[in-house]
Amino acid sequence: MQNNKNRVPDSGTYCFTLDDNIRFLEQSTKEHLASLFEHPYLAFLQKCSRTYQARFQLNMYYSYAPGGFSLADVPDCWRQELEENAGWLRFSFHALHNDPPFPYQHADAQKLTADFRKVMEQLRRIAGKAATSQTTTIHYMCAAKEACTALHREGVQALIGMFYRSPESPLLPYYFSESQIDAMQFPIWRDEETGLFFASNDCVLNRLALPEITPYLNRLALPEITPYPDRQRRQFYQVMIHEQYFYPDYADYQPDFRQKVEAALEWFRERHMESCFLEDYIRRAPPP
Repeated sequence: MQNNKNRVPDSGTYCFTLDDNIRFLEQSTKEHLASLFEHPYLAFLQKCSRTYQARFQLNMYYSYAPGGFSLADVPDCWRQELEENAGWLRFSFHALHNDPPFPYQHADAQKLTADFRKVMEQLRRIAGKAATSQTTTIHYMCAAKEACTALHREGVQALIGMFYRSPESPLLPYYFSESQIDAMQFPIWRDEETGLFFASNDCVLNRLALPEITPYLNRLALPEITPYPDRQRRQFYQVMIHEQYFYPDYADYQPDFRQKVEAALEWFRERHMESCFLEDYIRRAPPP
């Protein structure tokens, strides 16, 4: 591993991802919606895209549970509209199912590759290649080095993880040791051994109460705040939320889901920060 020369320059940018997605597709399919944007979840994201010029990446399950509704049950009737909206909405692999926790922590390369291909084959059928992404967050952000390397061979450019401890989030660093993490130069760092870029997630919105979001982001913006002690001013952020909390019948439903998303987006807008897909950010700001 090497350090400073693998650092991607800052550019006043944020990336916004949503994990654990499948339910909006299940409901839209069963309700035979003429447009996916009639579903309230995507309608809300579309509104945010128009209001805040925000881009969103949805990381997808194949199915929430084995034997349940799956991506294979989704028709391809919305493909054209998803391709037309690929400038602000893209899809990528997350996991085969919601359970068990840490599904790829000890999985071999063959298992992760098979699951990845199963999900991405369906996403390309449903949404078209232009609306699929070359970056992702693996469920629970843990996977062996060999498995991550196999994903890179499948075309994945970058993985999002938890590379620092905070009150709201544990350390979830894929295959890296703590000493290796200490040597990394974030916000985005490239591991030359695997060829993968890694971005550190800054904020999981569903783990914060609505009044906590703005103060939390304010604290992250302070120069003295770690995990980036070498930086004079933070200019890149990665934030996320999970789909389940959008729905009133979910056990841990958060009725202020929309307000949480907009609180973060408003914070970025006030600072004139640009929304970007992670793969596009990497492409335009390659390491020296």
